[in-house]
Amino acid sequence: MSVTESDRRDIFVKLEEVVGRAAADNIMKLLPAQPHDELATRADLAALTAQLRGEMAELRGDIHQDMGDLRTDLHGQMAELQTDLREEMTELRVDLQGQMTELRTDLQGQMAELRTDLQGQMAELRTDLQGQMAELQTDLREEMAELRTDLQGQMTELRTDLRADMGELRVDLRADMGELRVDLRGQMVGLQRWAAGILAANGVALIAALVL
Repeated sequence: MSVTESDRRDIFVKLEEVVGRAAADNIMKLLPAQPHDELATRADLAALTAQLRGEMAELRGDIHQDMGDLRTDLHGQMAELQTDLREEMTELRVDLQGQMTELRTDLQGQMAELRTDLQGQMAELRTDLQGQMAELQTDLREEMAELRTDLQGQMTELRTDLRADMGELRVDLRADMGELRVDLRGQMVGLQRWAAGILAANGVALIAALVL
């Protein structure tokens, strides 16, 4: 006799009235929901396990086969890829070598042109500098000649002025010496008169003393 869903509901209601809702839920969870004759036996589980193992073995074999095929394909593709990469690297190396050769040639040409330009510019600069130096030397010589002429003129004027000053000084000194000579002569005459007076007075006194 199988238990229907209606029977399970009636049992749950009776249990709820007796033990409560929570306990009734736990009891109903312990009862199988399927009919007893539909429950799986150990033999069923063993057969199902064997079937699953067989299917798993077949699946494992298929996976191994697929992995082997995939590995073979990958090896082949990797070999082809390596070959392609080597060929491309060889072509790239050849291209780079050619480009480097062209670049080296271009740089050498540009360096040669630059060297030629620099040499020309240096020659022009040297010529310009030499011309400027020659002009500068000429200007300096002219300025030095003018300066020498000016200095000679100033020295001549200074020499003339000094001669005139020396002449005037000589005249002044002669006049001063003449005046000094006259003054000294006057002082000498006065001194002689004073000395003669003293000597005369002393002579009279000496004679008087002798007489006495």
